[in-house]
Amino acid sequence: MRAQVALCLSLFLFATGVFGIKLQITSRQKKVGRLPADTQPEESALETGFSDSRAKRGFSQASPDGRRQSAGRSPSRRSDWISEISASPLETPSSATSTGRSGTYAVDRTQQRRPVWNRFRAVQTHFARLAWRLCRPFICPSVRRRFRHTEHGPIPAVNFRMGLETGQAALADYCGMLRLTEREACTETAQQVSDLLISTQVMPPDRNLVFESLFNPGSRVNLTRGELLGCGGTSNVYSMTQEDGTKVAVKILSSYAQMTNLASVLSAGASAMKIMRREAGISELLGNQDLDDILYNDRLLVPSDVLRLPGKNDWFFPEQSTVIYNFFLAFPIVAGTLEDVVPLLDTTQKSFAARVSATVQMVKVVAGLHRKGLVHGDLKPSNFLVSNSGIVLLGDFSYAYVRGQMSTFPIITWAFFSPENIRMATQFSQVRVELTHDSWMLAFTIYFLWCGRLPWGIAIEEGDYRKIVAILDQNTPETLNFHNCNGIPAGIQQLIRLLLAKDPNRRWTPEKAIAELNIFKLNRSEYAAQT
Repeated sequence: MRAQVALCLSLFLFATGVFGIKLQITSRQKKVGRLPADTQPEESALETGFSDSRAKRGFSQASPDGRRQSAGRSPSRRSDWISEISASPLETPSSATSTGRSGTYAVDRTQQRRPVWNRFRAVQTHFARLAWRLCRPFICPSVRRRFRHTEHGPIPAVNFRMGLETGQAALADYCGMLRLTEREACTETAQQVSDLLISTQVMPPDRNLVFESLFNPGSRVNLTRGELLGCGGTSNVYSMTQEDGTKVAVKILSSYAQMTNLASVLSAGASAMKIMRREAGISELLGNQDLDDILYNDRLLVPSDVLRLPGKNDWFFPEQSTVIYNFFLAFPIVAGTLEDVVPLLDTTQKSFAARVSATVQMVKVVAGLHRKGLVHGDLKPSNFLVSNSGIVLLGDFSYAYVRGQMSTFPIITWAFFSPENIRMATQFSQVRVELTHDSWMLAFTIYFLWCGRLPWGIAIEEGDYRKIVAILDQNTPETLNFHNCNGIPAGIQQLIRLLLAKDPNRRWTPEKAIAELNIFKLNRSEYAAQT
């Protein structure tokens, strides 16, 4: 409801702004020299580009003694939604540098030849800023409330000292091969554009950066940005080094939005803030447990901190179509994802042991999450992380739910959704969140681990839900093909079939599988005898 009210208000402000175009055109004529110089007005924030206006806007700055001081206006009126970066933009052959009251800025000569369109864009931007200021109280305060967290020390490293799981050592060996293949795969995606913008205008590599912690208000975190670790549809993950030398992973969210389309901008911002609230607030749903306990005992990779570049706006807008958010999730660093490990596995005994270990660990970690009354909602190979010691962790809680709540499931990856949830999502109907929602996706993930493909020939990148539903309607768990699945044990075949029951009421949960299937009761000697 809030989002609808905000959207209607924004469209109204945009329509109202059209009546100011004539006045803005006159102002533009003054700026290009058609009126005397002494009558020329000040440059607007849009025309001055990324100007340094901290004092003008009242950004709070750190004093030498570490306390924050306000320059100018009260910091309660925060920055606009379009970010102004301290460094001036790079000049192009068609631009020249001018100096105005707000600082140094770039004037595009090609844009000066289109004054009417430019003033129209300026009016749009002005009312978009006003709309964001009105909508922001409904979005950002809830984000910051979620960031309040129990106090903790530096971001921990994933260095488990517990007893080895069966096959964990074999899985750890494959994790050592991940970095190169993961980096190569990442550079082939569209996120390399965001990587370029982040590296040039937000976080230059090999530079020491000072962040403010939102989990511990008032404290600062010094990090040095390293290499790109991975990327996804809406984020990039970078390696960063703390002052004590510990490496951490920092996730940077970005999204696509047209600057001239207010609905697109507000929708993208609201979606990003919702994802941030969910993932940063997972520890609250877990009862505000100690972070080390969540990591080492529950094996859940949750944010250790939420960081922000002080003195900057909440949104960076380095390009017309890309928005980068000034809220960064910090995690303990891991070797990679299960999706990265699968291509490295072969038909050897070592790979067999690694697959068994990953299967058992995945089922156990999901069952542990279910015992806390939570449903992950987006289980897939890329959301199971693997540490250098061969421990499987569950991450990405952007779409986690409390069991029993009514919700409309967002479709993130069509191929992994159960048939009943696909139908509910396409009809925009609410459904009661149950543990069996995760069961279906877990079965698809285990099948992918052993067979290198999804059940019934469904393509991972398949986006046509009608085609997926047709395939699911024509098949049953009994028709699953386990040929060329690297010698998958009969017990794991049975597990997959039980997790894929068409009737949600008959579909097994991971916790029931652990209690009743023999594969989870074998000790080391029994496992060695069977393999």
